[in-house]
Amino acid sequence: MKTPPAYGRLRGRWLFVVRVVWLAMTAVSVGLFVLSLAPGYKLLRTVCERGPCGPEQLSPAGARTVEQLGLSPDVYAAYNLALVLVFALAFCGLAFVLFWRRSDDFIALYTSLTLVLTGIFLPEWTAELLLPLYPVLRPVLAFLISLTFSFLFILFYIFPDGRFVPRWTRWAAAVWVGLQATNYVLPLSPFVLANWPGLFKGLFAAALVCTLLFAQLYRYLRVSGPVERQQTKWVVFGLVTMIIILVLLSVPPLFDKPIDRPGTPYDLIVDLVSFFAVLLVPLTLGVAILRRRLFDVDLLINRALVYGLLTTTLVALYLVIVVALQALINALSGQESQLAVVASTLVIAALFNPVRRRIQILIDRRFYRRKYDAARTLEAYARGLREETDLGQLGGSLLSVVQKTVQPEHVSLWLKPRNDD
Repeated sequence: MKTPPAYGRLRGRWLFVVRVVWLAMTAVSVGLFVLSLAPGYKLLRTVCERGPCGPEQLSPAGARTVEQLGLSPDVYAAYNLALVLVFALAFCGLAFVLFWRRSDDFIALYTSLTLVLTGIFLPEWTAELLLPLYPVLRPVLAFLISLTFSFLFILFYIFPDGRFVPRWTRWAAAVWVGLQATNYVLPLSPFVLANWPGLFKGLFAAALVCTLLFAQLYRYLRVSGPVERQQTKWVVFGLVTMIIILVLLSVPPLFDKPIDRPGTPYDLIVDLVSFFAVLLVPLTLGVAILRRRLFDVDLLINRALVYGLLTTTLVALYLVIVVALQALINALSGQESQLAVVASTLVIAALFNPVRRRIQILIDRRFYRRKYDAARTLEAYARGLREETDLGQLGGSLLSVVQKTVQPEHVSLWLKPRNDD
């Protein structure tokens, strides 16, 4: 049974208190972030001769790699600092827009504060740079980091209507908040996630992400109305796309660990791509909350599925064809030739449109069955119009098409009587 959305409008004293808390926490967070920029730049341009090294700090080997790329330590430091700034500004900028447009809406305020905390404390840049310089800030930074992870986790349980759906998610949220509180109060405790073995930590993190996705899927199928479903589509699309990109980026270092060390070309590219991949989440959240003219995300999801599968298929075919042709040419002539690469490229170019059409039909049939059937029904009706001349038959066909495609509660056709005079 579907229930109406539970967006909470704050008024009076509660509205004043929540706004003051939002402004205070935002001011503290932004102030700490600004305080970390100068030591961050200084650390990034300094070569780490002996450990422990700071975040993205160059080792001697990394410094040599950067020099071989034609970059100076100052340019490397400015590049990484710019990425962190863009990341924080994007999160905070969207948070300010939400606060400005929806400052009386509970879920909008909660989301905007979560974005501020996430943009500043999720990379842990601020804490790692400030703790060695200002040890007195340790309790404040630990509290804000624990609050960041708690807020971010709960957000995907209560979005977009502010309620925990399904109900058991409130207990999962309580467990997560308890773990974060333990991390703040007893950082050396075995209950702290950071102290767990790597395998258990990874499995637990994967299980948590699955519960978040399940909660959004359950809400979409069992609770949400049309507007909330569109909001959920946007958020899940951003979250899943980010996860896929980050997982793909983590695969190459599994086979060649040194390529991921600070200063390598792979590290520089991965930092750029991963930062922008993470930005998909706040952008989709913003689109979902500022939903006055909510764009239809179905077309975007459809194109992502089609071209993602198309790219994977064509790359696999290209590799198979290149290997097969190289083996054939080598067997016939005893040497390698560029003819295999040229021929493979021409074959893939010829296959692009046919394979794309096949994949488009497959995706439409599998994930957009209702729209696919509706399109086919309309095409068949359009073809029948050219041959049908009986008005009664046309009216019956029109009612049938409307019933199949739109599926209304009731459908009827009224024709104006013909005046024979």
